[in-house]
Amino acid sequence: MTTILAEAFGRMSLHKDRAVDVLGEDLYSVFLARSQQMGWSSIHSSASQRGVPLLWGMNEAELTNDDDGPRIGFAQVGLDVGWSVDIVDRSDLESPRLSGQRVGTPAPFPTRPTVPPTDPVLAIPPLIQCLDDSIRWFGEVEVTAVQVTAFDIEPRHRSYLHRLVSVLNWFNIGTAIERPRALVTVAADQWDEGKETDVVAAIHQTNTGSFEVGSLFTAPPEYAADTDWPWPQIVRTNKGLDVSMPEWSAGAIGWVIGVVFDAALTLDPAPYELSVRVSRTAPEGTAGR
Repeated sequence: MTTILAEAFGRMSLHKDRAVDVLGEDLYSVFLARSQQMGWSSIHSSASQRGVPLLWGMNEAELTNDDDGPRIGFAQVGLDVGWSVDIVDRSDLESPRLSGQRVGTPAPFPTRPTVPPTDPVLAIPPLIQCLDDSIRWFGEVEVTAVQVTAFDIEPRHRSYLHRLVSVLNWFNIGTAIERPRALVTVAADQWDEGKETDVVAAIHQTNTGSFEVGSLFTAPPEYAADTDWPWPQIVRTNKGLDVSMPEWSAGAIGWVIGVVFDAALTLDPAPYELSVRVSRTAPEGTAGR
């Protein structure tokens, strides 16, 4: 099953009236509520029985702003939602009861059809948005980097780049005086500079709208992707990709990471483990110097 871990880095100042010990809410409960509200996930089997499309099943989420280091929090989800995100409760399928007596006979237990897992490219933008919304529920946040790591990636049979390109008009917000600048770094199994160059070449052939994608250059080690997890098969280089963005937002970050994921997963062979990190750097004209 493909699993995705999304992490947010930066600084956070908690709202005192929303501390975990005050309201009894934590990032897991808030993230789950937000994902259900937006229709991205559900813990109710009835949603999947009605054919409601789901993007992920919930695994874990936690605020980590009290720990040493810049990570604010993370969420982990599974993409193998298939027909539902949980085991169907047989009681949901029984005939209605009247005064405690069952009417009729129980409905037959359905056969779970074979449905491919959600493609990471489809899940990443809403996943980052959901994590950002949920973290900001607890306090004032300044996000300086977002990292998405996928492991046990299922083989895919098509690109979903068109889904990302089709929403580029969302980012047609005019020209800012100082456009945000970001550095993109990648780590993956069997990764090398040759594959990194192929990914960048594929992105350069893509319509990126108001996102201006530069070239690879030597990146400082603190920007490297996936340095905090001991995946032995993941390899990283010292290269990074300079990107000028229309805005620094969860939506824009999700778009960039989704495009890089799509390009990387189009490689032959495609990576089985893949991590992409987008870090805010300097205003336009200073990054990469």
